[in-house]
Amino acid sequence: MVDVRRLAGSGSRVVEIALDTRRRGVISFGPVLVRRADPFGLVSSVTRLASADALRVRPRARPLGAPPAAPARDPDGRTADGAAGGVIFHGLREYVSGEDLRFVHWPSSARTGRLMVREHVEPSEPASTLVLDTRPDAYPPGEVGADTFEEAVDAAASIALGCARESLGVVLLTTDGVRRAGRGRAPETDALLDDLAEVVLDPAGTLEVLGTVRRGGIGTLVVVTGGFDAGQLRAVAPVVHRFGQVVVVRVGARSMAAARARSRRTRADRPRLRPASASPDAATLLGRFDLIGRPSEIGSSVAGRLRVLDVPDAARLREAWPTSGRGRAAGVRSNARTGYFGGGAA
Repeated sequence: MVDVRRLAGSGSRVVEIALDTRRRGVISFGPVLVRRADPFGLVSSVTRLASADALRVRPRARPLGAPPAAPARDPDGRTADGAAGGVIFHGLREYVSGEDLRFVHWPSSARTGRLMVREHVEPSEPASTLVLDTRPDAYPPGEVGADTFEEAVDAAASIALGCARESLGVVLLTTDGVRRAGRGRAPETDALLDDLAEVVLDPAGTLEVLGTVRRGGIGTLVVVTGGFDAGQLRAVAPVVHRFGQVVVVRVGARSMAAARARSRRTRADRPRLRPASASPDAATLLGRFDLIGRPSEIGSSVAGRLRVLDVPDAARLREAWPTSGRGRAAGVRSNARTGYFGGGAA
């Protein structure tokens, strides 16, 4: 309630009401009700001036380039290896669990005794599919998990804007059913950010949404999730072949011990918890353990088309984010052994 001093006839006054926009979300306000009363409080009237409205506080997006897209042609000369997304028939290959049965080539399947699917050329430009994990199980429990989820949403917003700046198409999906496509134009990008402003943790979400994404042999799949659930890589594995590159961004703590440590200290406390100075030998020693057993702040692992990035928060994502011209960001170690998905824990 805001008290407004009595106005003279035909007078006006601007009343400003501060809204707390420090945290992402939807702030509802209104309708505006004006209550007028006589000086003695004997008679009063209430007038409705406007309907209710909502202010969407969008996530904090940081400068980030668009994810790299694989070239339209593979080294062996094939144009694409996806079953969907194109209009020109290219060839046949064995069916992979989770693919659309509409692309099964039944005569070849009957002849070979195995399910075979049609491959098509993907003639369109590279695009990105962005999947945000909204399952509480992917994040630490309690307040630390809520804060980590906010960092994951910020990371997703940064990636979406990175695509928009380069006028690349992006499809946003969440594990609880949100689906929005954008082509890099301002209205569509604004709609993506508005969706991210409203997204919340949802225990009904499922990683089965990954089975619905398909692009063909070009483009990039980016999955933004927490580091608390090891099931993301198993869910991603069946769809890796559908994209030129797949990037899994795991945000936050990857163990209960790390989550407890983070919950015991605020952002303001963290600088005071660090040593005032560190010897060069100690710093060098710590640097050797980034992907060899010691939890580190940032980790990057590569196996074929799949890249896994472990970051403590959205602000550090830029340090590990792969760029179009280089295989990985400078200064980030990578272990390319097949089947190794280690890396840092925040």
